[in-house]
Amino acid sequence: MALDDHPAPPPPPCDGDPPSAGLHHHEAGGTGQRPVAGPRVTPCPPCDTSEVPALDDATKILRELDPPSTQSLIARVMVLVQRELSPGRTLPLDDPTLSLQIAERAASAVLRRAADEVPGVTTASCRLTRSGLSTGVRVRMTLIAGMNRPLPETAGLVRRSVADVSGHRLGLSVTAVDITVVEIHHRAA
Repeated sequence: MALDDHPAPPPPPCDGDPPSAGLHHHEAGGTGQRPVAGPRVTPCPPCDTSEVPALDDATKILRELDPPSTQSLIARVMVLVQRELSPGRTLPLDDPTLSLQIAERAASAVLRRAADEVPGVTTASCRLTRSGLSTGVRVRMTLIAGMNRPLPETAGLVRRSVADVSGHRLGLSVTAVDITVVEIHHRAA
């Protein structure tokens, strides 16, 4: 019987050695002996789909990095949580004792809604800052407005709505409402 009569058996699966660790056991002639250390001469079809140098480099870099300590990881998470839960800047309410304040984020949301109630207006942004007075607040809004009325009229309606809500509902003393129209949308006829 000739040696060529039987097809060669498939190579056994690798023993888990990484490609850089040396020859795989089936490359050592299938003798069951441990392979000789050294660079791989041939690819290992059962384990390799391709050799990716970038993946090898990334793996080496990650292995060399020191893992972050538990304490530093906890500290980083806490900083992120505190930022998310922080009320942000506060603004004074029109209170003679000067002890009542409101978060800018909360006041801005209410004033945006007041501007959005004006037909044809969508608020793009709303910023509140302290004015020169001790309890005064200046409002700066950017709007997207429709062409259903002249822009000065639309701005006047937004100013009145914002001033009414800020004074009567929030208790903010608004000294000015600055409006910038950043986009105009046209109604379909």
